[in-house]
Amino acid sequence: MVVDSEHRFVELEDQDGNVISLPPQENRSLLLGMGLYEKGRAAMRREHFDEALLLFLEADEKFSGCNSKFLEAVDNYALLNLDIVWCYLCLKNITQLPDAQRRLDLCERIFRRSYGEKYSRLYALKGANCPERALIMRLQLLQGVILFHQNRRDEALQRLQIAGNSLAELKVDADQLSLLIEMGFDAADARLALRSTNGNVEQAVQSIEERRQRLQAARLNADDSEMEMNRRLAQLQAGNDERDWVHPRSVCRLMELGYERQLVVEALRRTENNLDRSLELLQSHSDELRRNLPATVAADEQMLYTLRELGFKLPSARAALETTRNDMDRAVDFLLKSLANERELNSVIEHMSQLTSQTVDLATTSGSASSTSATLTAVTPSKLNLVQSILAKAKTEIESYSAYKRFNDDLPENDQDYLDLTLEQEEQILNEYMRLLEH
Repeated sequence: MVVDSEHRFVELEDQDGNVISLPPQENRSLLLGMGLYEKGRAAMRREHFDEALLLFLEADEKFSGCNSKFLEAVDNYALLNLDIVWCYLCLKNITQLPDAQRRLDLCERIFRRSYGEKYSRLYALKGANCPERALIMRLQLLQGVILFHQNRRDEALQRLQIAGNSLAELKVDADQLSLLIEMGFDAADARLALRSTNGNVEQAVQSIEERRQRLQAARLNADDSEMEMNRRLAQLQAGNDERDWVHPRSVCRLMELGYERQLVVEALRRTENNLDRSLELLQSHSDELRRNLPATVAADEQMLYTLRELGFKLPSARAALETTRNDMDRAVDFLLKSLANERELNSVIEHMSQLTSQTVDLATTSGSASSTSATLTAVTPSKLNLVQSILAKAKTEIESYSAYKRFNDDLPENDQDYLDLTLEQEEQILNEYMRLLEH
């Protein structure tokens, strides 16, 4: 989810881990394009090719906002064009032949630039049995199909034969695959490992285990980056000084362990919201933290009463006001971001909606003496504005959460998902066009 392209929440890296810097507008276009592409791939996995094509074309439009030289230097854009042509084929959209030819030429050019002539660089780095061969085979297959429809039958036959030879080498033995799945390995991991080891089960197991260890190490190293992204995102939304900002949920989690709020806040500030390091500070250096605590600002009693009246719990309301030095707007942000789950956020939305409707009813009903437990006492314009502000903020939070959830649900857990082609459809299409060429 892209919140603001001018703030770097996602860093792009090349295959060597070097950061790629882009102008803000291009950064935004690229991130939106990559997001739409992943949504399209999820639709394609479900074989909803019409939906996938629409998402791919929209992603292509976003990618067009980037420098063309940059696009032709990254694999993502090559794969997008390859998948667009695959959708054309699955939807039998023959009218798009010229566009399909252009996209395949572009894909091949990017592959050649990334992988070297005849893919020599790829094979030198990853070996002749690398899983990327499945993408190369699909490219060769689609090129053969295009040549057939251009009535270049000899060239089509030659290209399809090359694709057929690659397909035969890539096919995985069903018994070996079942064996690895029975051993508890994921089907995608098992298939990719068998292809990479040329069907050697023992080596495939070793390959999967080694990759898992690399991924685990990478995720540990990525923890700080993810924390930094979350810190900066919430800081931007709250609009407060980055030196003072602490993650509300982290405050609540550490306070639930029995630590004092002031010590928790100071530990999180020192560690820039790293939960593990903060816990270590609290466990081993609490005395030193206490000696260096800044002057505490007590919660404003009137503000505390207002938040309690609005339904927030006393400990949370007090922590929010003290942490934000009685800034009501930031205290509300703190309270909303400290909620543990979607259910609690929806509960706030429901309660604020009730308060809003009831206070409006009271304001428009003269002489009414009735009230409910949810109605605010001493309704004032400022209090009503606060309720409406909380309601708007809570709705924004739930919309962001829902958008993230919808997007995240479509993301594959396996980062090599794009390489995991079962090749069943490819084999069917290959056989179909080989039969057509026989007549």
